[in-house]
Amino acid sequence: MKRCCIVLDAAIRWLNEGGDIDIAASASCIAVSPAYEATTFDPGAGNTITTTNGLLALYEIGQLKSLWDKFLSTIACRYDFSWDPIFRVLNSWAYPRTLLPSLKEEIHADTRQAITEVAVAVVETLARMAQNKSAVSQRLKAYIEVTGANADYQINELIALFCPDTYRQDWRASSKRRDRKLSKLASKWHTRPPEQVVAEVTTIAQEALQAGIRTYPWIESFYGKLSRLVKNPVQWCRCLIHQNASAEYVAPFLQRAVADGKPGWPDVALACLEKPEFQSLTVRLASEEPDLEPDLLSGALALVVHFPNNVEELCRRGLVPASVLRRLLKHENCGVAIAAAKGGGEFGTERPRTRVYPRSLAPCRDSARHEGVVHRASLQS
Repeated sequence: MKRCCIVLDAAIRWLNEGGDIDIAASASCIAVSPAYEATTFDPGAGNTITTTNGLLALYEIGQLKSLWDKFLSTIACRYDFSWDPIFRVLNSWAYPRTLLPSLKEEIHADTRQAITEVAVAVVETLARMAQNKSAVSQRLKAYIEVTGANADYQINELIALFCPDTYRQDWRASSKRRDRKLSKLASKWHTRPPEQVVAEVTTIAQEALQAGIRTYPWIESFYGKLSRLVKNPVQWCRCLIHQNASAEYVAPFLQRAVADGKPGWPDVALACLEKPEFQSLTVRLASEEPDLEPDLLSGALALVVHFPNNVEELCRRGLVPASVLRRLLKHENCGVAIAAAKGGGEFGTERPRTRVYPRSLAPCRDSARHEGVVHRASLQS
């Protein structure tokens, strides 16, 4: 218990002296955990390490309540910290049997009661701190239910849509309902200015990140649905790139712009070449489109060396035109040529849902594969 106090005091002192709040919060969460872990070495037992873990003693568990109060009062007025470490340590309080499976036995009744009392008080305090933080409330909801805490929470409908409740028993059915709701939202928002939509979705993602919730799959799905409905996908590409959004969010809009021949898409593709986080989009585009502008194609092929896995995947799926595959198989970088050869498969034979490559490319593929064997042999020698 003394060490817990020392750790918490050091974390608070670090924070008060201008230290990073997330580091302070992570250290503080170690101090308020009901669990312990000790590692011992026995010089007479060779290279043996003994690890012991479990719950603190009954009297120590009750004392942790004051440490929780000290920790939470320190960060209550701050809005710039991640809640994820708090939720990780809260798991030990809400589900203590994960630390001590025998806790259900009658001999541990007093320990269970002590843990429950502290857990309820902490959850109720966190619920008050989480007011106007829908993403945090979304994650806190499960702890309120399992501890029986007397706490209210309000969850914004959009936050609930993009921040799934991973504790639900019917997760698959819930995912299907969420997918339908995302389709309806895309139909409703596709006429709005892209700046407004991107700003709102970005705000949701940032709030979810603070709560430790992963929104990426649902935002990617939403933008994919939206890309099929908007009138000017090029404008959406530019907006997302300007906001430094994930390249996967930009991809469906760029693909739609290219497929429909929308004016301005080559400029967007060139802009992607200038930003490392978006270069993979243009490389993929150059691998799939045989008639790109010379500057765009040469720029993308120069960068393809950084994305050999993309090359192999696209070739394996038969998405690379024969003219582009020929250039990849003859690429000056051995890794690119090998990736294209590995993904190219058999030529002249049709595979389901893939492109049929002419047999004339087989010598190029075989040459690249031979170079790969020689390259691996040189590395091993």
